[in-house]
Amino acid sequence: MNATQILDRFYQKYYDCHSYADEGVVKYSHRPEKSFAFQTFFRRPRKFRFEWTEDLKYQSVICSDGTSSSASYSFHENQLEEVGDIHSEIAHLAGVTLGASIKIPPLLLGEQADTPPDRLINLKEVCLVSEEAFQGDMCFVLKASLLHQEDARLWINMSDFSLRKLQEHVVIGGEKAASANSQIERLTSPMKKFWSQFVGERQLAWYAEYVYNRIDFEVEMEDTLFSI
Repeated sequence: MNATQILDRFYQKYYDCHSYADEGVVKYSHRPEKSFAFQTFFRRPRKFRFEWTEDLKYQSVICSDGTSSSASYSFHENQLEEVGDIHSEIAHLAGVTLGASIKIPPLLLGEQADTPPDRLINLKEVCLVSEEAFQGDMCFVLKASLLHQEDARLWINMSDFSLRKLQEHVVIGGEKAASANSQIERLTSPMKKFWSQFVGERQLAWYAEYVYNRIDFEVEMEDTLFSI
């Protein structure tokens, strides 16, 4: 299989699934001391739950029962909040979730105009660089670029085309400032504010790794999972 065929099978796996659940962790170069774990639950057509834990104690969650959405954030003292558009809220959480909220969830929920510019659907210049084992699964290793990523690598399970690991090396600013700003100008106000803080005359760079330790497709889920 070539890189394009692998990527198409990867996308189709998430677009077509009836239900999905995962558990994962994030490692982030700018916050090496931080412990960050997340879980995702999804059932078509619109039931969704994403929760995360920072430093083993600060827990947050956002969920939708398909009709209404709510959230409980540690940075708001875990008060119950009503949420408007689930797509926009997930996009706005990109910073506090170290990017985890904008990796797999948009593939499950579908694209929206306010989804951040580094979503996985925007992969460019994709090539297959190797095949290697990760946590016992043989994986295709793809190299690609996103809006700002110099180098994004995906470990895609060869047996079911699920994403097992994602690495991103991000560079923004300097020579890339003009290009980045032109993309940012097309975003709506909340996302524009988020991305603008990274773009300027000084070049910024960071590294992030997302590891999906458990992945389940087509599993039974109770309705109560999608409410707080």
